[in-house]
Amino acid sequence: MKPKEMYKMMLSESITPLFKERSYKKKNNVFVREYPEVVQIVHLAASSWNLPDYYDFSIDFALFSKPYYALMQYELPKSWFNSSLHRPILGGNIQHLKAPRGYTPNYHIVSETNMSKVAESLRSDLINYILPYIDPLRSTDSLIKAIEVAKEQDIFGSLPNIHDEIILYYSLDHKETAQAKLIEALSIEHGNPYYKLKLIEIAGKLGLDLP
Repeated sequence: MKPKEMYKMMLSESITPLFKERSYKKKNNVFVREYPEVVQIVHLAASSWNLPDYYDFSIDFALFSKPYYALMQYELPKSWFNSSLHRPILGGNIQHLKAPRGYTPNYHIVSETNMSKVAESLRSDLINYILPYIDPLRSTDSLIKAIEVAKEQDIFGSLPNIHDEIILYYSLDHKETAQAKLIEALSIEHGNPYYKLKLIEIAGKLGLDLP
């Protein structure tokens, strides 16, 4: 059996039930759970270097805010299973939660691989790291708190965007905090010419004051 087929069998027999019992929906190797304010996504992301004789993958996660889309007057994705086309509010992978200062954990399958051990390792990482982290993040307030912790601990290689913080605070009616975050963002020197244009767009749509 080819490694990719071995992976698909493991996914069907050992991993999909783990998500289904937690009310996730599945399409291929993407699992989605939707709440009124937050969409949680786990993606078993295949390596772009895979060949017929080996199959590598890792675990990615992404969190999206529905109020963000509403306030910015953006259309919601037609399918959250294609969420990789959109930038999440908060996202990362198993490395950020399990080994933030070490190697990138991944899973390697060849024809001789013991798939029971791969499934055991994968389930362990999902149950002990990924799912406990994203499960409580079901509201805008919980997303903001997670962003604050991520910034304090620097647990992500790419920290959440201050543009998003402005919108999230505003969605909770914390308009003074949103205004302060806007002023803070404008004070940051940035080489990207679209950085300030995005802040101007946000201020216009939210009715915040530009200095």
